[in-house]
Amino acid sequence: MTTGQKIKLLRERERMSQAELGERLGVKRAAINKYEKDTVNIPLKNIERLSGIFDVSPQYLVGWGDDQRFLNFETIISNGVTNVYGKYGMYILNSYANLDNTGKRKLLWHLKDLLALYSKN
Repeated sequence: MTTGQKIKLLRERERMSQAELGERLGVKRAAINKYEKDTVNIPLKNIERLSGIFDVSPQYLVGWGDDQRFLNFETIISNGVTNVYGKYGMYILNSYANLDNTGKRKLLWHLKDLLALYSKN
């Protein structure tokens, strides 16, 4: 499945029109149409924004992996963040609520990497 096909599928799954997606993304409806038809290269900043809108990883959108979802907060907790990070775990968890969506995603990706490293040791 191409990037454009994935965008269309995700947009339709959310029952969103091309115009609505364009408005959320900050582009015209015609740009969304071109994205979905794979007739233009999508700027990286828009790939990142689209991944946030649809709650999928940028890697999934561009075909670098099959894992659609970001690692969610509940998964991080269930993997024992507080055990891995000790007293700093609670600080991380409490700070999470104050982050915007981009900050939350970045934090979760870093925690996922650190948990993977920790589990190898």
